[in-house]
Amino acid sequence: MNRSLYATEAAGLVIHYAFDKLKAHKIMGCCNGLNIKSANCMERAGMHKEGHLREARILHGKWCDELVYSILDKDVHRVEMRLQDV
Repeated sequence: MNRSLYATEAAGLVIHYAFDKLKAHKIMGCCNGLNIKSANCMERAGMHKEGHLREARILHGKWCDELVYSILDKDVHRVEMRLQDV
């Protein structure tokens, strides 16, 4: 398996656990706006991009943007389909 897909598989497992066992309604994730690999991972896991927050956090003394993603319990079937395609 491609190394970059391990994170996607792990994200899918966490999403399923949160919805199936914890009965969560919504899961949110954030990443640095420059971290394309994390953003791609969340998208491959079925999450929707909800926002791009400009200069939302300080990292190493510099303001950086933050990307916000989420998935709802009713959308979890998309995670299954995406993981099967991987």
